Amino acid sequence: MQPWHSEIFKFCTDPKLVAKVTDIVGVYLDPPENEIVVCVDEKSEIQAPDRTAPTLPMQIGLPERQTHDYVRNGTTTLFAALEIAAGKLTGICRPRYRHHRILVFVKHAARAYPD
Repeated sequence: MQPWHSEIFKFCTDPKLVAKVTDIVGVYLDPPENEIVVCVDEKSEIQAPDRTAPTLPMQIGLPERQTHDYVRNGTTTLFAALEIAAGKLTGICRPRYRHHRILVFVKHAARAYPD
């Protein structure tokens, strides 16, 4: 047994999943001409731990290794927008997730892409 090797997989139960994926992949494969395509996403409750020992890098046949104990420094929420063609990233971190902050970020991203 190797309990440190684990994989997680979940099936999506959304009946519109295929249509949504098709639309998104279509933007990547055939982006609209003379338009900017920006992907916006949020990830809440990102932990900011300090490990008690350095993380050991991956090696052939071995996963990355780190200690089980850490000092927790709280969490943060990341809002990010990526302009795919230019590789331009716009982001904001906030200490807590609040539903109105996604709207604040979308306005922030709109100012970053005024055209």
